[in-house]
Amino acid sequence: MLNGHEIHVPTLALDKAERPSTQALARAQTVRHHAEMTVRDTAGSNLSNQVDLKIVRDNLGHSNI
Repeated sequence: MLNGHEIHVPTLALDKAERPSTQALARAQTVRHHAEMTVRDTAGSNLSNQVDLKIVRDNLGHSNI
């Protein structure tokens, strides 16, 4: 209730046919993971041209390069 009035918040209810499958969700998560790793490794490659490789290694969280 807000100022004596009941608030109705619409919800998004998807039919079972509209819901993404477990497989689709897993694929999306895999793609996201690989995209994040690509961006991270690209940034590391660019940094390697500018700073000591030990700094790049430590920033990327790798034990070796």
